[in-house]
Amino acid sequence: MNELETKPSGAPAAATPPSVEQLQQQVQSLQRLLGLVLAATLLLGASVTVFLWGQQRILKSQLRDSTTIVNEHDTKSLPMLTNFVASLQAYGKTHPDFAPLVDKYGLKAPTGHAGPVPPPAPKPTPPKR
Repeated sequence: MNELETKPSGAPAAATPPSVEQLQQQVQSLQRLLGLVLAATLLLGASVTVFLWGQQRILKSQLRDSTTIVNEHDTKSLPMLTNFVASLQAYGKTHPDFAPLVDKYGLKAPTGHAGPVPPPAPKPTPPKR
């Protein structure tokens, strides 16, 4: 009979202990694998850092542009719009046939306030880096 056929399937095979050279080879293989994994992790971390740094630069630029647009609106457009609405309200008071449009678009003057709303004070711009 064959040696494999006589052993029960659940019994452990009589294994010879690995030699010192085999163990050293396995340790060196594991060290190389660990070094590769560490290098790959370092490369991945550096790549993510560079990507996030680029995103931060783009967002800072967009924030600066958006802040400029908002400040321009607050200092230029908002007072013009406020004055335009106030003139429409005054026109609606003097011309009764214009009153339905004033009502339709909600251009009624707020109660307790005599004139247009003054524009807000300009916001100080943050220092550039």
